Amino acid sequence: MDHRVKNLFALSSGMVALSARSAKTPQELSLAVQDRLAALAKAHALTLPRPSEDGHRTEQPTTLHVLIETILSP
Repeated sequence: MDHRVKNLFALSSGMVALSARSAKTPQELSLAVQDRLAALAKAHALTLPRPSEDGHRTEQPTTLHVLIETILSP
């Protein structure tokens, strides 16, 4: 668990550093980080099974192209 949590902190730190390169104001930095986190959340959701009407979980078809496009959208 410790290793996984450290990975999340490393990812967050890298995202802030990447966003800070082009941000000119704190507001721009905040929006860039929020957009990038939202894109990662959407990509994560694309990899999860979704509930079906009968209560079972069904695999959600996705492609690597869609995941990359989603992550890079911001």
